[in-house]
Amino acid sequence: MCEFGRVVHHLASAIGSRTNTVMIVGFQAQHTLGRRLVEQQPRVRIFGVERERHAEVVVLNGFSAHAGQDDLLEYAEAVRNAGPLRQVALVHGEDQARKTLKGLLEERGFPSVQAPDRGDSLDL
Repeated sequence: MCEFGRVVHHLASAIGSRTNTVMIVGFQAQHTLGRRLVEQQPRVRIFGVERERHAEVVVLNGFSAHAGQDDLLEYAEAVRNAGPLRQVALVHGEDQARKTLKGLLEERGFPSVQAPDRGDSLDL
């Protein structure tokens, strides 16, 4: 997500030059520096400083380690088949994707599927 570690230092020193290319490999969550780069934002904040982005940004989505919707449904089915499943909480991912997955799980008869918003509490 380009939020912590050495990559932030590399981006701070490289983002302003047209001779550089930043390669983003995989999914970048909303509200992260990585997502702003993927969105080709002309200015990005790094270490609290607004910087002009002149570097080219190339995105390679094929290397993402995130499971797709079909994989998540298959996993949920396997968990349900292994024993009683009383509740499913979808707490990671983009809001629309979580709500879509929630609907698909409910269509398949999963009990008590929740997609809480930030700050919500769940009783487990």
